[in-house]
Amino acid sequence: TTELRLTSASTEADAIKLDASAGGIIAKVFDEKTLQLSNAGNDTYIKLNASGTVANETIQIMNAAGTASGAIAFTSSAGGVDINGGTGVTVDGPVVTIDASGASGIGLTAATGDVTLTTTNPAKKVILNTGTAAIFSHTSDANDEDFTIEQVGAVDASLILSSAGTGVDAIAISASAGGIDITATGTADGEDLDITAVGATTELRLTSASTEADAINLESSAGGVYIESAGDMAEAIKLHATAGTAQTIVLLNTAGASSGAIAFTSSAGGVAINGGAGVTVDGTGISIDGTTASNFTVTGAGANLTLAAAGGSTQQLVLSSAGTDAQAINIDASAGGIDIDAAGDITMNATNITITPTTLTTNIGDMTVQGTSSNPAQIFLWKNAGAANADKWLVKADAVSASTQFSIGNMATGSYDSYLTIGADKKITAVYGFAGNMATEELTSPNRMTLSSSLAAADAVFVNA
Repeated sequence: TTELRLTSASTEADAIKLDASAGGIIAKVFDEKTLQLSNAGNDTYIKLNASGTVANETIQIMNAAGTASGAIAFTSSAGGVDINGGTGVTVDGPVVTIDASGASGIGLTAATGDVTLTTTNPAKKVILNTGTAAIFSHTSDANDEDFTIEQVGAVDASLILSSAGTGVDAIAISASAGGIDITATGTADGEDLDITAVGATTELRLTSASTEADAINLESSAGGVYIESAGDMAEAIKLHATAGTAQTIVLLNTAGASSGAIAFTSSAGGVAINGGAGVTVDGTGISIDGTTASNFTVTGAGANLTLAAAGGSTQQLVLSSAGTDAQAINIDASAGGIDIDAAGDITMNATNITITPTTLTTNIGDMTVQGTSSNPAQIFLWKNAGAANADKWLVKADAVSASTQFSIGNMATGSYDSYLTIGADKKITAVYGFAGNMATEELTSPNRMTLSSSLAAADAVFVNA
């Protein structure tokens, strides 16, 4: 119970001074005892608590009254300060500030574990710099030394990059040498990759300076690609190649086999295809259908419109109309002529065929007018468009008959009346007789000839030599 006490009533800063000018000073205490440097009130102290129990052996530094920012200060004017904890180092305080004035800055290194920055209040932030530019940087010197920012945990939580900046690059993601991959693997409804510009004058732009054919590549490996515009304006969706005469715009479907593998559809308006140097449509079969009046028109002076079946063999070029109008098919040349040429025959079938020339109709070569088994072959010749019945003539080849197989008639009486007939007996009959002298000077027959008259007159038969 005998103590060794060094006591001084001096008020000097070195009232008690232990000074070893060449050697050291060792102070030891027994286990479960304390080596303490403290103030008179024992509330500001340095304690070395020795103990045979390792969990109870501690070193305590306490300043219970000091309010200065450096109330407890660890200062190394020339060297460093090294704090090592065998199981960890804990720094607690209302505010913890670590400042580094050297060029090397502040280094936080976890040899085997993580470096964790935590705010227990979800409304608080981990802040890098205020009032000046900041860089969050990672340097690699070998392949696969990646820099990863991740949101961990399979719950409804998000990784959010947000900027209140007003610059044109308020958020900039840049790869100076390599590429950029943005991937979303969600499969539930709404788990999409959304890139949205919400401002009324904010555009969404995809721009590439690449000279490759796929400088910008929109590709869906399994699903479709959907481009939609709700803008009520002209050119709401526009594909535009602007920079050279070799440029092309290609819509290509290499696998689709349906009739609408590529479809141009306008549900309310029309579809306009304009070519500065022409429009070419090729296909194994081409079908153009319209529900309203339609046309193929060439407007250039001296330019032709050609509809051709050029493959040969038994091909046909078919103009067909289900219309019931008198002009269900109308071929009209408003200024020039119409030329129809065929290496074979030309067949026209109709209830009636009307040819109306303004001057002259010319047929070169043979022309056959053919009736059916139950109808004669007839040629109607009308003067003055048949204004009077007497202007209407009929030339008819009828069924085999002894006397009327061929006839020429007129409609003066209101129905066609035969004036001249030729029968199967090869005899010509003038139904209403001949007018004037007969055109021949000789009547010769190897048979007996009979001259008779039904006239009741003395000179009913008159021979004058």
